[in-house]
Amino acid sequence: MALGQGPSNLIPPLATDAPSQEVASNLYVAPLRYDKNIQIEPYAARSFQILDGGKHLVFALRDDIRWTDGEPLTAADVEFTYKFMIDPATPTAYAEDFKAVAEFRVTGPYSFEVFYDKPFVRALSTWASAILPKHILTGQDLNATRYARRPVGAGPYILKDWVENERIVLTANPDYFEGEPGIGELVYRIIPDQTTQFLELKAGGLDYAQLTPPQYLRQTDGPWWEAHFHKYRYLDSLYVYLGYNLTHPLFKDRVVRQALAHAIDKREIVKGALMGLGEPAVGPYKPDSWAFIPIRRRMSFSCAAARFWR
Repeated sequence: MALGQGPSNLIPPLATDAPSQEVASNLYVAPLRYDKNIQIEPYAARSFQILDGGKHLVFALRDDIRWTDGEPLTAADVEFTYKFMIDPATPTAYAEDFKAVAEFRVTGPYSFEVFYDKPFVRALSTWASAILPKHILTGQDLNATRYARRPVGAGPYILKDWVENERIVLTANPDYFEGEPGIGELVYRIIPDQTTQFLELKAGGLDYAQLTPPQYLRQTDGPWWEAHFHKYRYLDSLYVYLGYNLTHPLFKDRVVRQALAHAIDKREIVKGALMGLGEPAVGPYKPDSWAFIPIRRRMSFSCAAARFWR
């Protein structure tokens, strides 16, 4: 597979770039996760309960999960992760949902409870975040820790090789609690240019790639492509927006911003720039998301993703 740039950090809360999150998602586990239908299900948790109208969550962790150095994953690791996330000294962009927690309580080696002052709509998704290893990261300088490039996780894969600006290789974790993955090795190649990615796909250097609208509509049809690849089209979790510098006198005026929003024809942008592969957006949520509420159109538009699997 291709990445447009190399990861910056393989400790998930410390990384804000997509390549880091993509690679790290194979290295760590979380109490909960999303299934193929984007529904919450247990992962490292054996079970969970929602009590008191959503203000009280009860988790029971599996007792058969090991970090890749052999240490067991326990509720103490989840507690460490929670405290790590709310610590003002932690340089993370993902703290706010954890700060909504009123009380975190460890109730056993493999169980914990979470309390909120009021129902919190993102409570479950908060606990779909990676669990960090307490015994590894305690006392580490987060800005210089070697574990940012040599992570210890409990997920389906283990970091095998990292060549800067060239490739990252992950190998299957033989002790993964859900069983060793069927794909023995994942290779991420750093290829910034999407045209080069497409040429590598055709040449067999990649098995999977995201396509531009012209590639999807005009360059990937015919018997050869149909024999060698599966082609998919769906509305991606991605939007493009125009952001204003609100310290500028012109853009401080809401009426000016509203006029610009009405003046820009988002449908023409989708038609021209994306060749119709997208939808005008009315905010940051996809129309098929539970969080989506139809509102007045804003100046943004969603992009359709086209991807290939060999």
